[in-house]
Amino acid sequence: MAYSKEQREQKRLEEGAKLRAELEEKIRKELEEKMKSQSSPSNTINEEKLAVKKNKKKIPLDTLVPCKSGVQGELIYVSKKINGYQIEWDSYGSVEYIELSELLSMRNTSRSFYVNNWIFFEDTDEYTALDFYNFLEVSKFYENTILGDDLDEIFSKSPEEIKEICSKLSRGVKDTVAAKAKALIDSKELDSTNRINALENVLGVELNPSF
Repeated sequence: MAYSKEQREQKRLEEGAKLRAELEEKIRKELEEKMKSQSSPSNTINEEKLAVKKNKKKIPLDTLVPCKSGVQGELIYVSKKINGYQIEWDSYGSVEYIELSELLSMRNTSRSFYVNNWIFFEDTDEYTALDFYNFLEVSKFYENTILGDDLDEIFSKSPEEIKEICSKLSRGVKDTVAAKAKALIDSKELDSTNRINALENVLGVELNPSF
C-alpha cells in the first residue's frame, strides 16, 4: 500500500512520539528503582555520613589542637607528612599541640591512634573536642571510651560494673586500664580479689600472678 507524503510524515511523527514515550517510561522506572535503593536499610551508612557532615564545622587546617595521651607510659607519633617530624608524650594525660592538618594525616596513615584511643582531644576557646572528632570523622571510635578521672573510678566499681564498662572499651584503652590496674596492685591500692579477677577476665590479662 502506497502512502502519500503527508501520511508518511504523520507515521514518522507517531513513531517518534512512541519512542519518546517508551524512553520516558524507562527513565521513570530507573529513577523509582534508584529512590527505593537509597531509602533501603543498606544505605544507613550513607545517612550516618550525612549526619556527620551536618555537624561538621569548617576548621582551619592550621588550627592547633590540644591532644592528650591515653597511654600509660611513653607514646610516640612519627609523621608521614613531614619528614623527620615526630611528637612524643611522656605519660598518660600529658598534652601536646598538633596542627589539624597533621591530625588529618594521622587519620589517613596511622589510624590506630584513633581506633585504639591512644590520643584524645581537649576543648579550645573556639572549638570543642567533639568539633575536632567530627571534622576528622573519627568520633565513632570514641563513643564508649573513658579517660582522666573516669578511668580511675573504674577500680572502685563492683566486679559486674567493671566487666560491663571495660567490655565496651577499645583495645588501646583496655591496655591503659590494665597498666593502671597493675600499678595499683603493686602499690597495694587495689587489693580486692573480686575486682582483680573481673579486670583479668574482661581485659584478657594476668594482673596478679601467683608466686
